[in-house]
Amino acid sequence: MSIFTGNDYKRGFERGRKDALENKEKWDFKSSLASGLSWKFALHGSIAIDTFTEGYNKGYEEGLKEKNVVRKVEIVEKPKQKIEIKKSFSNNLNNNTMNQNYEHQLQALENLLSFLNQFQQDLGDRMRQYNDQVYGLRQSGLEQHISDNYDQNFCMPTNQKIYNIIENFEQRDFPFIKENIERVKEAWQAAQKNY
Repeated sequence: MSIFTGNDYKRGFERGRKDALENKEKWDFKSSLASGLSWKFALHGSIAIDTFTEGYNKGYEEGLKEKNVVRKVEIVEKPKQKIEIKKSFSNNLNNNTMNQNYEHQLQALENLLSFLNQFQQDLGDRMRQYNDQVYGLRQSGLEQHISDNYDQNFCMPTNQKIYNIIENFEQRDFPFIKENIERVKEAWQAAQKNY
C-alpha cells in the first residue's frame, strides 16, 4: 500500500484486529509512531489520525470478539415461522463460559416468556375493568344512546384490539419463544457432547 494513497481506517482496522488476535495490549496511537505514517497524516493531520484510530479501535474490538466466541446461537426467523440456528465455533474459551452463554440465552428467553404471560394476564384484567366502567355508564343514569354509542364506537373496537394482542401472544409469540428455548437446550446439549 502506497504511503500516498493509504486507507488509514482500513490500515487501523487491520492493525487493531491483528493486535487483539495476538493478545497484544491495545495500542495508543498518540504515544507511538508505529502507525506507518502516510502522506495523508501529514496533509490531513488530525482527520487522518482520527480515522486511523477509529479503524484501529473497531478492528481491536472485532478481533476480541473473534477470539472469544465459543458457540454463538443466532435465531433467525424465516418466512412461515421456520427457524434456523446458525453456529459459529471457536475453542478459545473454556466449557464454563460456554455453559454461561447458553444459560444466559435460556434465562433471557424464559424471562421474556414469563413477562409476556404476565402482560397477557394484565391485559385481560384491564379489559374486564374497562368493560365494567363502560357498563357503569349505563348504571349511572347516562342516556342509553350515549352509552350504546360509546360501547359500539369505542369499547368494542378497543376490546377487539386487546383480544388481537392476546391472541397474537398465544398463536405466535409463545410458540416461537418455547421452540427457541428447546433449540437452545438442544444446542447446549450437543455442545456439551463435543467437549
